[in-house]
Amino acid sequence: MNYLAMIQLMREQLLAIYSENEQRSLMRIWADDQSTELYRKLISEPVFNLSDQQASLFKSYVWELSGHKPYQYALGYADFFSLRFEVNSSTLIPRPETEELIQWVIERYQTTKKPLTVLDVGTGSGCIAITLSKHLTISSIFAIDSSRKALECAKRNAKNHRVEVAFERIDMSHYIPKVKFDLIVSNPPYIRELEKKEMKRNVLDHEPHEALFVPNEDPLVHYKELAKMARLFLKPSGGIYLEVNERFSSEVAALFNDFNQVEVRKDLFGKPRMVGAYG
Repeated sequence: MNYLAMIQLMREQLLAIYSENEQRSLMRIWADDQSTELYRKLISEPVFNLSDQQASLFKSYVWELSGHKPYQYALGYADFFSLRFEVNSSTLIPRPETEELIQWVIERYQTTKKPLTVLDVGTGSGCIAITLSKHLTISSIFAIDSSRKALECAKRNAKNHRVEVAFERIDMSHYIPKVKFDLIVSNPPYIRELEKKEMKRNVLDHEPHEALFVPNEDPLVHYKELAKMARLFLKPSGGIYLEVNERFSSEVAALFNDFNQVEVRKDLFGKPRMVGAYG
């Protein structure tokens, strides 16, 4: 199977889902996963063919994409903040908005000389906790999630990145830590059930709904709990940083109006997607 045959296979199987430019991007992602030189060989040497094993892997990849599976699940990993994380159907795929949230946290705390105690609520793949551990001076980092399978994945990611994270399987409403935190970070579920009609099948059919959706009648349910946690578990000068639904950024910010400073930040598309409260 050469480059033209690969293009033809993707066109036949994926044109109803992805544009031709998107198909080529997906091909390159797969080729780069195989080897750094493979894509260059494919496009520069018309007679170059995949090995039988590679051809079989590529056909499986295209078949999974044709079922609207996200390419990150098909490959088994996602890149986040220049780090690679295992992901699967029990964990959300890390999003650029979450990278922006973590960039905010790192910029604010990277010059802090004292070691920080950090809590990641709803850790999923562990990408937030592990990334912060890599970029900040941390004495202890804790991460909780109610999903056993997500925590198993997060523990593997922590081991692969050689960081120490104290993981615990527990719902946030029942969590009682033994320490106070300098920093709480969370990307909780925040999409209302009624918003499903606006979403693509690759999300709806494959990503864990318990990590995505909240009831229409109580879209702030997790933020209310996080506000309680912040008041109970943060040190006096501590801060909490949250990813939010752009439709409810002001309402989330209002939950922290007793903090010295509350800030709503926009993402790269100008949407209010982050809330921070401190002091």
